[in-house]
Amino acid sequence: MSAFDPSPYIGKLISAINDGAKSAQLGAVAFVFIGLFLLATSFSATDEDLLIGKSISISQLGGVTVPVVLSFGFMPAIFLALHLYTLIRFDLLMQNLRHFEAELRAHVPLQRDCDRCLQLLANTEFIQAAV
Repeated sequence: MSAFDPSPYIGKLISAINDGAKSAQLGAVAFVFIGLFLLATSFSATDEDLLIGKSISISQLGGVTVPVVLSFGFMPAIFLALHLYTLIRFDLLMQNLRHFEAELRAHVPLQRDCDRCLQLLANTEFIQAAV
């Protein structure tokens, strides 16, 4: 079996996809944690806490106290911004994957060599499902 070495351009595409996957995955994890924080604060707040504007004690997070303005004012905005950022990162990653697959079909004729290139991609759920 001959040794296959992908072209430098395909190698750079693989590197860009792997870097994009790390960024998108980090955004998704942060998105989930902020969503869980918002869920915990919604269960911990009472009507009186919201009307008076005092700090909320969140028992699910070990009794941490958080100001009402932070938990119901800023965190939903951060949640939406992070959601938008994560969607953009996944869209950019998908564009890179489409371009990578087109380059792979155009420049790597053997299927086993294509499979070798695909094995170099990051082992994340999104990439494995897209490829």
